[in-house]
Amino acid sequence: MAGNSELLVSSPYSGEEHHLDLSSVDERSRQLALALQNLHPTTNNYPSDPYSTSFNWQQIVDHLPADFEGTSLPPSR
Repeated sequence: MAGNSELLVSSPYSGEEHHLDLSSVDERSRQLALALQNLHPTTNNYPSDPYSTSFNWQQIVDHLPADFEGTSLPPSR
């Protein structure tokens, strides 16, 4: 997070005008934005592999509240 606790660094640009103001979004969007701060690739081939297997989606889901809609992942193929 940036210096202001309501600003989330969500851009490679350092100016506050590029940060997400968490007070400007609804609670679900806030929860998702905070969870997505933990997103990272799980393989070096993430640019060419399917997104479903290239990122730590379950960890993102685990950071969301249990009542968050859509928090169950489809079964892996």
